[in-house]
Amino acid sequence: MSNLILTIIHSYDYPFVEPFFKSLKETGFKGDMVIFTSETVSKATKKALVKNGATLIDYNSAWPYKAEYAEAFKNILPDAAISNYRFVLYRQFLLENPGKYKNIMLTDVRDVIFQKDPFNELSAGKINFFLEDPIQTFRYSELNYQWCSAANGTELTDRIIDNIVSCAGFTIGEINPIMEYLEHIQKKLEFRDELPWAFDQGIHNGYIYGVKPAEMQVFTNDDPFVVTLGAYQPYKLNEENEVVNSKGEIYPVVHQYDRSGELFTLVKERYIGSRLTQKLKRLYYAIMP
Repeated sequence: MSNLILTIIHSYDYPFVEPFFKSLKETGFKGDMVIFTSETVSKATKKALVKNGATLIDYNSAWPYKAEYAEAFKNILPDAAISNYRFVLYRQFLLENPGKYKNIMLTDVRDVIFQKDPFNELSAGKINFFLEDPIQTFRYSELNYQWCSAANGTELTDRIIDNIVSCAGFTIGEINPIMEYLEHIQKKLEFRDELPWAFDQGIHNGYIYGVKPAEMQVFTNDDPFVVTLGAYQPYKLNEENEVVNSKGEIYPVVHQYDRSGELFTLVKERYIGSRLTQKLKRLYYAIMP
């Protein structure tokens, strides 16, 4: 069975996601990659994604997103944000491909780069979640408090108010606990009056702190696995300009690298090219069909 990366692209041209694919290739990743691409993704961008080894699945950004999956979306609000409905697409794909994959990565694409293959870090039978910076608690982050309360109620959120937020943009683990996680998300999305952006983040944290699955492993932002940089300033670089933790250990995954201007510049120059090259690439993909 293969390892699988699942992600989604909507309204991005290739230069915006090029660091994801270039950095992944440098790690030597040998698994499969499936990307849901909406009607907003150009043919030129799709061609570049396929060249990077991705299998593309077309979907429409209007409900029910993919005709074959209509039954899965029948109880989900038609104007759900992409951050929410992506998980239902992922679940349906995996349900249609039983026994094919061993480990699954569910990931954002625009603000993620790789420094090592994260699948090499996995423990058998686990689903892995990643905390943000210790300052990012539900008490500190009003938005995360709202999202968690909307998804799980204020009773749970108040009980965990001083716990550290986990980001829903990157989760990785073995297929069985991943499927249980996705099933939980789908059930929490159903029969809602509204499904705004980041409602999934509330569901995600409710699963970690409320459901507490036995197969769960939770990593801090300083553990050498995934670093989430949104609230983590200043970060550390080694001599090779790799992001490292307090012990100098390299993170396999860097999430939200675009939140720091200096790091964002380093990443773009390394994986896209000089400033002139970046401009030319953006222009090319903007005008190509």
